[in-house]
Amino acid sequence: MDTKRLAQALNTIALGFAEAAEALTESPGLGKPGEVGRADAHSPGVPSASPTDQGHLTICPKHHVPYTEGNYGPYCKQATDDPAWGKQKGDRLWCRITPDNAAEYLRIRAAA
Repeated sequence: MDTKRLAQALNTIALGFAEAAEALTESPGLGKPGEVGRADAHSPGVPSASPTDQGHLTICPKHHVPYTEGNYGPYCKQATDDPAWGKQKGDRLWCRITPDNAAEYLRIRAAA
């Protein structure tokens, strides 16, 4: 048995479970894990994520800051030292992690 491949598979499964749990938590009518009897925890039209949530849809997984809403959708506005996940603009390298590619970033990071 190739232990490296097994470890990568387990990391992928773990990320899948984390994403599924996050999706369930963000579903309308459901409270956060451990909140019993809170069917009204999310009001219609009100975002369910708060700045303290750690989900990849609300917070940059590398910098742990909330995404900023931009013209093309939410983005991380932090400078980065990782050229694979940065975009050169001027003399700085800016983070290019968004909610759309955060799961990919987490999978690659977990496999490393």
